[in-house]
Amino acid sequence: MTNGGDLEVILTTPGGLDLALQQFKDKRKLNLGDAYGEIGFYLQDVDGAYKRAMDAGATSRTPPGGGGGLRVAIVLDPEGHPIELLRRPPAPPASASPGKSR
Repeated sequence: MTNGGDLEVILTTPGGLDLALQQFKDKRKLNLGDAYGEIGFYLQDVDGAYKRAMDAGATSRTPPGGGGGLRVAIVLDPEGHPIELLRRPPAPPASASPGKSR
């Protein structure tokens, strides 16, 4: 999936664990050896995961927010690495094919 010129790959397991990997195309400077980006997890309950992370001692970078069904929060692990907590917007309902009536 592309996102404003960036590349995003979402790995999904049958058990519902999703992992998002991103490649940025905005020419940001990264040094080899520490060239990491945020790791993102798609969840059903971003607010609950954020609260559990904060209760466990995480630092908040971005509290839960979003719009249009997308929900995002970012916390920092003990070493300061950002972790995205994400919920996708719900899929649009399936509609009948154009030109066909029921």
